[in-house]
Amino acid sequence: MASLTDFISPITDALGLTDSKSGQRAKEAMVSGQQNADARLDSDIASSLEELRRASAGRDFGSNLDQYGNRMDSAFGNTERAGLIASDQMNAGDSSNVRNYLNPMMDEMLARTSQAMQGNAGASLQSSATNKNISNAVAQKAGDLWNTAFSQALGDAQNNLNVASNVGQSAAQTGSLAGQQLAANNAPMEDLLSLQNDRAMQRYAANTGMTQADMALAGQKNTIL
Repeated sequence: MASLTDFISPITDALGLTDSKSGQRAKEAMVSGQQNADARLDSDIASSLEELRRASAGRDFGSNLDQYGNRMDSAFGNTERAGLIASDQMNAGDSSNVRNYLNPMMDEMLARTSQAMQGNAGASLQSSATNKNISNAVAQKAGDLWNTAFSQALGDAQNNLNVASNVGQSAAQTGSLAGQQLAANNAPMEDLLSLQNDRAMQRYAANTGMTQADMALAGQKNTIL
């Protein structure tokens, strides 16, 4: 049902006494301005959005995390390998390990040493002094062979420890590079989401402002007095 104001407003508007359509014009200008602002914003960021979409293609967070997990598994495997290598060298100087490095001709070499000493002894072969000299010579030869084997065992152990150290460093580098690669792979998607979120928040703020303006306009009295 039309009110008295609805009948009188066109007359008073025409006489310049009132302007009953000012609120509606303000709302239409506000809506038009916001639409133009949205269109300009879309145009301004269109190229950036497209570049980020291309950069993030195939780099969704799930795939990135899967790749990171695979690299870290590899790094962990190398770390474990380095630990095992290092652990194996703990008993490098034990006699059971050194024996593995003894000259396989050791018995023959000791026998030749004994024979050489016996040949040099001549007629005094049965003297206790000669037997002692032979025993000392054999013992000296055995000691030399043992020292050589011991040095070789420790040398191999040091080489293996160097390998373990390199493997460990490689594992650490792999882990560090995996983290850097994850950050690099995530960057385009993070930037894309951030830009889209900024646009959404800007429009939310604008819509909130327009709603408040609508409420203010709706609360205005459209009366002559």
